Amino acid sequence: MVRIINLLVDQLQPHLVNSQVVLLLDIARSHVTDEVSTVATDRQIWLVFIPTRMTSLLQPLDIGVFNMSRFRFQHAYDHLRSILPGGQVSDEQWLRSLVRTNHEIM
Repeated sequence: MVRIINLLVDQLQPHLVNSQVVLLLDIARSHVTDEVSTVATDRQIWLVFIPTRMTSLLQPLDIGVFNMSRFRFQHAYDHLRSILPGGQVSDEQWLRSLVRTNHEIM
């Protein structure tokens, strides 16, 4: 999580003019550590924790869109495996399938 916070800030830094980064997190153990808190404070990131069982209320896209997307991506991958010799899906085939499936979803 510390590495992710550092990567996030490094990528956003050029675009952060008079802005505050707020990172929404669930309460997974890897998110709630002294080290994560210290790095976030040092990098001027505000951490906001989503309480357990509140995802459907606070993150409706996670329930309504992303769950459907995950299902559709899994279905696309399974389909590719069923039609390819030996069920081997290359990175390029999978990426093309992801793009096509995402386009269909959106």
